Amino acid sequence: MVSSVSNSSVQSGVNSLEAMRKSGMDKEAFFKLLVTELTYQNPMDPVDNKDFIAQLAQFSSLEEMQSMGKGFSELAKNSQWSYVSGLIGRGVVAAVDDGKVYGTVSSIVLQDNIPMLVLDGKTLVNPNTLLEVK
Repeated sequence: MVSSVSNSSVQSGVNSLEAMRKSGMDKEAFFKLLVTELTYQNPMDPVDNKDFIAQLAQFSSLEEMQSMGKGFSELAKNSQWSYVSGLIGRGVVAAVDDGKVYGTVSSIVLQDNIPMLVLDGKTLVNPNTLLEVK
């Protein structure tokens, strides 16, 4: 016997969109879920068009938000690179575990995907620990 999908199943589909967003499920998995819901729905009580359109709209919004998030992340990375590159040749004071370190930024290196300042050709400093720029 094939079980039918009730309107409460449609609501669970909407709830699954939220779970999909949290788990990182992609649109292919979403469409597989949607096709499964439509395949097993009760022919005497089909999914309401409004519910179907709402699911698609929510998914579209979710996809757009993910795209915007990637864009903002790229913008932040470019902004950080612009900031640290402007520090080359400048004197800085940074907080370190045992106090403060003073020096002139001689270059920038990438360490664990974070641009690090090289002071006087030897000391690595995270730009987030800067206390003063001269």
